[in-house]
Amino acid sequence: MKKVILLFFLLFGVICVVLSQKLHTHVHYECIADNREYYSPYGFPQTIFGSQAAFEAGFTIDSLERIMFGINYLYIFGTPIFEKPFVPTLYYSYAQNKENTKPHITLYLGSFPRKTFFPLVMYTDSLYYFRPNTQGLNVHVKNTDFLLPQLSFFQNFVFDWMTLENYGAKEEFLVGVSGKLQYKHFFITDNFYYQHRAEDNVNAGKDIIDNGTYSIMFGKKFYSRNKTNSNETILEPMLRAKLEVGNLFTWQQIRPQNTEYSQGLLGAFTLYLTKKIDMAATYYIGDKTHLILGDPLYRSGNYLRFDASYTFKNTHRVYTYFTYSLHCIQGEINHSQKLYLRVAI
Repeated sequence: MKKVILLFFLLFGVICVVLSQKLHTHVHYECIADNREYYSPYGFPQTIFGSQAAFEAGFTIDSLERIMFGINYLYIFGTPIFEKPFVPTLYYSYAQNKENTKPHITLYLGSFPRKTFFPLVMYTDSLYYFRPNTQGLNVHVKNTDFLLPQLSFFQNFVFDWMTLENYGAKEEFLVGVSGKLQYKHFFITDNFYYQHRAEDNVNAGKDIIDNGTYSIMFGKKFYSRNKTNSNETILEPMLRAKLEVGNLFTWQQIRPQNTEYSQGLLGAFTLYLTKKIDMAATYYIGDKTHLILGDPLYRSGNYLRFDASYTFKNTHRVYTYFTYSLHCIQGEINHSQKLYLRVAI
């Protein structure tokens, strides 16, 4: 079966070269070292150490449209090779992003690298390792100088068909939106998704879980004052800090039982000390969350997190950083460390 898949991609690549002189290729490599020293009953202690590689190739239909194909593979160190399945990449993209065209619209349809990123409380970071592709649809709309000068917005819509195994016995999908409306240094972010999961049970019936969340955050960015260089040219102000405060609402229903709800206050403050060093604090206080995909530490209902990060390099092709995190879960201190490297060619 694996040989058939590889042969398919090889033949498809040859056809692309023959049909188009504008062949596009993308190669991505990631090294992940994520160590979680959790002692709380809400967290799962583990070390995720491995490499992930992705390859894409395709051709342009016209100036706006592309067809791309490829493959993504995650190798966890210490496990048998090919234990994890290959994730196929095959999608159509449409990008209307010229400066004289507003709004800018980008569309992805198929199996494509993930373009929507929800906050950790809604979508835990380990899912990005093991589910690198969205399988479905993503529409991104962006507009600058919207209605008023210095007013801009962007909005993402995503439909992700998440069924992984037991075709015909399990169905799972997620539909959601995320975006931001910004005026000068003030902004509002919105995040919402609904997840549906249904699978056969031993009683020849279906176990059905409906799960969802939304959050509205109000924030402000703080910049340094404009300065001039030796040539008296005004330099762009540097982002120094960011503050966000808002709500978090979640719900879950295991049919036919009653729906469970949670409501809480979510706040985040990030301090950018230099271009390489930043520190962040996130605090959630409220009811225990009911999110299958969310970071489990928020299920405690009283969670404070500190992050200190150092960025070694951040260019168009290479991005690498180290983060040390402290997790205060109902008064108990837990630790985690993460070293990450991404290379794009």
